[in-house]
Amino acid sequence: TLGPQLVVGNNSFVAKIFDPHYYDSIDKYDSYCRIDCVADAGEEYTREAAAYMELSANSLCGKGVLQYYGSWTCDMPTETTSGLWMRPVLMVLMECVNGIYMTEIHPEKLSKKGRLSILYRALEANTEVQKHGVNQRDFHLRNFMCEGKDKTRGYE
Repeated sequence: TLGPQLVVGNNSFVAKIFDPHYYDSIDKYDSYCRIDCVADAGEEYTREAAAYMELSANSLCGKGVLQYYGSWTCDMPTETTSGLWMRPVLMVLMECVNGIYMTEIHPEKLSKKGRLSILYRALEANTEVQKHGVNQRDFHLRNFMCEGKDKTRGYE
């Protein structure tokens, strides 16, 4: 997949890696147009890291928002025809949640009360995040997870 890559470590953390190597450099709408994939990776990383730093500073991480462990720039050795060079690769480290994305939940298998409970929790988390100046402008099921052994236990 193109864009940030996710790597899970020890089932306790996730590294979200913003490596320009995994970004598209050709415009999908105009194949003659080149895209600055280094700038794209940098912009996505900057927004993500800034959002987590803001949420962490306001003690929201771990309360409906993934725990934030920091962000780094790592030098990645890269072999080219002119020799070995180091290129910067950006990374955000966050909590790994044992859960499922809301896109994987079958709402027809839940009671109305369960569905409303999930929606309430998602809206509540989104509202708290926005109150602290972070608006991802993407309230979509893929951005929310249910966690726990049964993944939907407590929502029925």
